Amino acid sequence: MRVGFSVWCFAVIVAVLLSVSSISAGDVGSQKTVEIEKSAERYKAQLEKSPDKAELWRKLGISYFQLERFDEALTALTKASMLDPKDALSVVYRGMIHEQKGQLDQAKNLYQSYLAFGKQDRLTQEVRYRFRWIEDNELQKVVDQAVRNEKNVKIAEIPKNSVAIIRFNVDSLSPQLKPLGRGLAELVYTDLSYVPDLKLVERLELTRLQDELKLSQSEYSDKFSAPRIGKIVGAAKIITGQVKQVDGERIGIDCGIIDVGPGLAEYPGRQEGKLAEAFAMQKKLTLSIIQKLGYEITPTIKNQIDKSPTESFLALLAFSRGLDYADQGLYPLAEADFTTALAEDPHFELAKQQLDRYSGLSNYSGTLKPLSQITGLVTQESTTEDMKENNRGEIIQRLQDATNGVIPEEDTPYVAPKASRGKVVVTGRTDH
Repeated sequence: MRVGFSVWCFAVIVAVLLSVSSISAGDVGSQKTVEIEKSAERYKAQLEKSPDKAELWRKLGISYFQLERFDEALTALTKASMLDPKDALSVVYRGMIHEQKGQLDQAKNLYQSYLAFGKQDRLTQEVRYRFRWIEDNELQKVVDQAVRNEKNVKIAEIPKNSVAIIRFNVDSLSPQLKPLGRGLAELVYTDLSYVPDLKLVERLELTRLQDELKLSQSEYSDKFSAPRIGKIVGAAKIITGQVKQVDGERIGIDCGIIDVGPGLAEYPGRQEGKLAEAFAMQKKLTLSIIQKLGYEITPTIKNQIDKSPTESFLALLAFSRGLDYADQGLYPLAEADFTTALAEDPHFELAKQQLDRYSGLSNYSGTLKPLSQITGLVTQESTTEDMKENNRGEIIQRLQDATNGVIPEEDTPYVAPKASRGKVVVTGRTDH
């Protein structure tokens, strides 16, 4: 009886497999959709019994995503994230849904949250590319809009507390030291951010604007260009400066604060000293800028500014080079220099922040793969399990159809023999 049943099952399964092999590509796609729909229905049924199970909400959301039912997918995945904030897959799928809807700001925030999980795989690489593309794309849109709107801007309506910091002119520095202009401007920006009443213009926006206006660094830092730049980016005052090489070991830093309205400039005191004293010079310059802007230097502000991000000049120089490369879109070189900065000073937090921002972009080309290709990188551990579950029911149904509802095993069920009496003999060693 067992042999006959096995032969019968084998024959039916072969017939089923032969029928599957003749299915067209369109039928395969339809069959896959049916499988996903079945999975979704099963998850919904399971959630009625276990509504607080994050994994089920995530699987339901992914199924809806595959069916392009994005609103339902977002609802389910958001529920999964609420139940399990450490569920990285739910976060990245929510990001992809917002990207699909054109809601790039929400997508960027979710991609950033996903990257914070610190995973190292191909999906993370692609998410990093998408985050960079969205950030660059948004920045370009802001600059394009600002340039188009230049004629409509009324200087009198620009907030008086808005300030833009342009990288310092470094034409007189040796090639090895030229990146300092970018690094020192970054440090001034960071320190001015401690003044709560100041509104600072995004540094990357200013860098992109320079490219858009096709200005050289000396032209961009010039006091005659500053009023136009301030008008475009919405800054009432422009802070710019110049770093000069006095001799091989000494530099001087000059700074100007330009009022966009009348175009007048004020000049905080010049700082001069050895290269190793660059941090102390930058700190004194920043405090002087705050005073010239008319703000009180409270003990809290001074304590924050007095903290030096690093004591290593080599770390500062590598950090400055990294910023320079990042501005040019040379992300692998930027990553290398931020890594060098951290090797010089492992506690250099600003370098660590920039490394996190620009690492893993060695193959970034500025273009993105379609989302449909990205989802193929996602490991959904339930896929094989779902197919088995769905196929099990399908095979049983086909067996019943092939035999008019009669299955030999059920007609004459096999009953295992039972031992009612006898002896059990155990052999072997008993000292283990």
